Amino acid sequence: TGTDKLVLCANDSVLVSATASGGFPPYTFTWNYLSQQNDTAYVPITQNGTLPYVVNVVDQCGNTGLDTVLVTMNQTLQIDTMITYLASACTPDGAVSGQGSGITGTPAYHWQGPGANGPNQINATVLQNIGPGWYYFSITDNVCSVNDSIFLGSDPAPNAIITPSSTFGCNPYTVTFTNGSQNATSYTWEFGVGDVVNTTNTDSQTRTYTTDDQVMLIAINGPCRDTTYATITISNCGCTDANAVNYDPNATTDD
Repeated sequence: TGTDKLVLCANDSVLVSATASGGFPPYTFTWNYLSQQNDTAYVPITQNGTLPYVVNVVDQCGNTGLDTVLVTMNQTLQIDTMITYLASACTPDGAVSGQGSGITGTPAYHWQGPGANGPNQINATVLQNIGPGWYYFSITDNVCSVNDSIFLGSDPAPNAIITPSSTFGCNPYTVTFTNGSQNATSYTWEFGVGDVVNTTNTDSQTRTYTTDDQVMLIAINGPCRDTTYATITISNCGCTDANAVNYDPNATTDD
């Protein structure tokens, strides 16, 4: 038997009980949920529908009897819509939205994140101005409470990539730099000695070097930036043999 075998919310439980007669008492009761061994038990149901729970009773002579109690869940509250609005690269301008159905009475909504204990939260159906991560949504009406989670993504951040035609050579040496950056809308090149180029395209850049130098490329997308470097090594090439007719005392690399 059960005092009320109708469950209105998922994961609620119902108190059920069994009695026995005949045979030779005392009786031992065993339920098929968690092997509970009293004449009463708490049994749950996790989804809409009807679920049978079986009790087995044994008297002291080993005689057995079985019976079944049916537990029914009829939860109407559910989360039926969750939407994300992507955040920009490096900018917390994303949003998440949730809606429910089957609501009884006045609902209370709650968003929180990123993460289960995240700092961004609001008692509403929409949470705005947030960055990427997992966000958790709950609805509580006059009967039940339901919850769900959703991942908010973001546009990819810029990735600065320089590919020089070579990183070392003889003075003077001309190098072509290929811009292989991704997810950027503008670029700043710094070639050394005040040589700065701002551009919105990925065209290659060519420079001639007479001494060692470092080239910097900044890939930009809004407030988001990524920086990479390329080091150019220049040698004074010539004949390093002091006994040679064409000996070059300034040469550091024998050509």
